[in-house]
Amino acid sequence: MLLAVTIFNSGNYRFKTEVFAVLSNIAWTYLLHEYYERAHIPPLNADGTTFSVSFMLSRPDCPLSKGVKKNLLSLKTIRDDVEHKMLGSPDSAEGKTVQNILQKFKIADELYRYKPGDVVKIVRKATAKPFAMSDHTTAWQNHKVRPPKDTKTPDKSNRDYCIYHPAHRDYTYNDKWIALLIGELGGAKETLVSAVSKPE
Repeated sequence: MLLAVTIFNSGNYRFKTEVFAVLSNIAWTYLLHEYYERAHIPPLNADGTTFSVSFMLSRPDCPLSKGVKKNLLSLKTIRDDVEHKMLGSPDSAEGKTVQNILQKFKIADELYRYKPGDVVKIVRKATAKPFAMSDHTTAWQNHKVRPPKDTKTPDKSNRDYCIYHPAHRDYTYNDKWIALLIGELGGAKETLVSAVSKPE
């Protein structure tokens, strides 16, 4: 996937949209194969071929959220078009679709940038009070911010505060969540800025 993004953002390649669509399709196919293999579900069809990405996206046990599935189906459409026509530059309709998809992933990473350990350190520093990982777990449980560990729907998080990442199967949190925790511990929410700028 990294190669696909690098090529798409580079000025040294032609057919960037086509290459991105093909490479990203391969990357997500391999990622989902890995998921099913770890779940002890061999990703093999009766004829010996492996599951296609479109088939895995249609399975009820696919771990990806609806939004990610929609993006990947858009990429599959572009990849299929590669076989029949030149798609042109990143300014083409297909190229803009790729840019929109990449922007969505980028926005998610920027808005929900804190792992649980980061949240704990920031809250502890901002409030000068004890705050451990167990306290953070109790907090997200009380506020129903994310589902429990063994849930079958891990993407059902409260996106006001938290988002699930299917690629590495974990959750990250945003500034609003940290501000809520700081406020509940009696700290001034304005201290969030200084705590984030100078983490432990």
